Amino acid sequence: MSGQLEQVFLALEGNKPRSQGIFFDGETFDAYTFVADLVRKAESSIILIDNYLDDSVLTLFSKRKLGVNVTLYTKTISRQLSLDLER
Repeated sequence: MSGQLEQVFLALEGNKPRSQGIFFDGETFDAYTFVADLVRKAESSIILIDNYLDDSVLTLFSKRKLGVNVTLYTKTISRQLSLDLER
């Protein structure tokens, strides 16, 4: 009986949206879709701290809802990233 209850609880937990994840080599697409879903679900703001920002991050944030503010923190802003931010 307890094994059946455990299966029920595991099934119920499976419907919860994940708020964090660990991804390994070869799981790039899984990681991307996980983050893209988080961006789409954001209601008011997103803060990202990343020393390796590039245009792919900007493309990812274009998926956010209208009115969701994005704040980016990085060590240096390259000339190319600066141009990408202006667009």
